[in-house]
Amino acid sequence: MKRLASTMGTDFTVQVRNRLYHIGVGACALFGLILSQIAPLVDLARGVPVVVLLISGGGGLLYVAGLIIMEEDEGTLSAIIVSPLRVHQYLLSKVVTLTFLAIVESTVLIGVAMLVMSRSMALAPFDPLMLLAGIAATGIL
Repeated sequence: MKRLASTMGTDFTVQVRNRLYHIGVGACALFGLILSQIAPLVDLARGVPVVVLLISGGGGLLYVAGLIIMEEDEGTLSAIIVSPLRVHQYLLSKVVTLTFLAIVESTVLIGVAMLVMSRSMALAPFDPLMLLAGIAATGIL
């Protein structure tokens, strides 16, 4: 458990150092503004899940590919092979930290879109726990 926690801390540090959170939050704020302007209220129930799926799912795949390339260039993967870290701990660390990033991005995206749209129209209530569960499931995939 100590190795997993240490690896998750390192993964989070690497992700912050490589500015994944800055890029992701900035891009999602921009997408939230765009979504609030192009999605009519009638189609919002269908539009938001599609955009969240594209952002959290597609962004997660891009982040995984980018992290693997960066880790290979830095020699991290070679160091992990000879370390006592097990493969499932390495993968679980990536899944947890990148799912957290997907939740942060999706929260910003939906928050910005709802904030902008709430100024001009009444919004229908939704279940935030179901939304978070769906985002987490997408991030895990």
